[in-house]
Amino acid sequence: MTMLKDLIQWEIKSGTPRQINAWTITPQSRVLVIRFPFGGFVWNWPISVVAEQNGRITQHTITDPTRSALLAFTGISFVLILATITSQLVKRSKP
Repeated sequence: MTMLKDLIQWEIKSGTPRQINAWTITPQSRVLVIRFPFGGFVWNWPISVVAEQNGRITQHTITDPTRSALLAFTGISFVLILATITSQLVKRSKP
């Protein structure tokens, strides 16, 4: 029997570290993997960059405006669909 953790993975992956002068830069991304018996779906998006210099490590968050806009659009669409369905149900229930 297949476990849910084998079908869906939600994790942070680190990319290949790059040496730039005295800095070591490592990109990080959030990864969503969904597997089906007939295929799958993978979605990656950047979340941060880890910079190291002389043993000092700093993490810089990446803001993704495209993902924010996509989530906002999805939320607004969901609300509009619910409002339309609700208004149709109210119209049908009135005598």
